[in-house]
Amino acid sequence: MKKFLPAFLLILFPFTVLAKDRVAILDFQTYNCPQSVARVVGQMTNSRIFETKVFTLVEREEMDTILREMSLQQTGCTDSSCAVEMGKLLSANKILTGTVLKMDTFNIAVKVINVETGKVEGSYRSEAMNTEDFEPAVLSIVEKMRYDFRNELYLSIAASAGYRKALGDYSDIADNGYGGTIHASLNNFFFKGGVLSMGTGFFTFEGADSAIDSILAIPVTAGFGYSLNISRNTHIIPIFGAGIHANLMNHDPDNADQYGNYEYTRDVFIDPVVFLQCDVEMTITPFVQLFLSPSYTIMFEKGKTGQIPGLDGGIRFTF
Repeated sequence: MKKFLPAFLLILFPFTVLAKDRVAILDFQTYNCPQSVARVVGQMTNSRIFETKVFTLVEREEMDTILREMSLQQTGCTDSSCAVEMGKLLSANKILTGTVLKMDTFNIAVKVINVETGKVEGSYRSEAMNTEDFEPAVLSIVEKMRYDFRNELYLSIAASAGYRKALGDYSDIADNGYGGTIHASLNNFFFKGGVLSMGTGFFTFEGADSAIDSILAIPVTAGFGYSLNISRNTHIIPIFGAGIHANLMNHDPDNADQYGNYEYTRDVFIDPVVFLQCDVEMTITPFVQLFLSPSYTIMFEKGKTGQIPGLDGGIRFTF
């Protein structure tokens, strides 16, 4: 098996690394402050974006050479239509424009414009009290851009607490269940927005009658989904998958004795399951999200079928 693993990874790798957009960063414009401020903020933005590796940046020397050959200059290019034309000349997929407005504080605004459509795909703002705050203000903007535009395969870890309800044949032995899960997800798997999720956890169910003390269910599952962007801070991720539930049932198969006492023993049964869940995710910071996740699981056990609807809430960290 081990000798086939490198070959498998080589086959998988091209499908999980997507092409980066080629981005040109135009000179930042200033309002009510010196142009030197715009140069400083623009250079900081360029450096921070380069560090993220999210985009392929058009080098400054290349931009100057092309514009000089076209007898053009960036000065006065302040609207989207001009930025789009500039992007076409530079063979860029996207153009990044920025402004620095000085009032009581420095207000930094950045836009990412799609050259093909002319649409503003991202708009970001940050505030700096003084020049010493430029660096954290720029970093805040670039972190949001990285989250919005990253195409590479990346990892997220989610932990949640939840409720389960036994229905169907499963309700013959179980009632309400409470517990938690942990999931690791590969995002942008095979294509942008693709999500491969693998998880486990535990849920303790109440017994359906006095002969069953409790059932500990341990799910091990894998699923595939797609992240739908409702807004910049809200995503819906439907996931369909399958796996197993290991059920540890603490019960008395002989029921109570003549005095009404039970002698509980533990039996283990492992059943295949399929599930559908839908994560509703709210972004708190570029790398921290809160989510609610309704789910519906179908369990198969020797000619019987159990249903387990549930609801989880938790926190996700992306890396």
